[in-house]
Amino acid sequence: MDVLGFQGPAKRGADTPLGAVMNDMADRPYSEWQGALQEVVLEIDLVGLSEKALKAETLILKRLRQLQQSNDGHSERAAISDGLSILRTIRHERLDYPDWQ
Repeated sequence: MDVLGFQGPAKRGADTPLGAVMNDMADRPYSEWQGALQEVVLEIDLVGLSEKALKAETLILKRLRQLQQSNDGHSERAAISDGLSILRTIRHERLDYPDWQ
């Protein structure tokens, strides 16, 4: 677990339900991109899902650029890695994107 009590994907295992990952992230302080990511997870309309996934990815990448200029943010970088994994999984399973792993 990291400082905030979140276990990364390598520690959780591939069979951990997505809901459990989002519950781990629910109390995180990274509200802008995590809120957008949570909207992706909860979206049922495929058109809305695609748009929200793009928004979440944009916010995540914007935040990563901000973190590049800082020595802090190790916990947030780990959460971002998890968030990108969640986006990749949702795009693959629900939007039929190829799996790039």
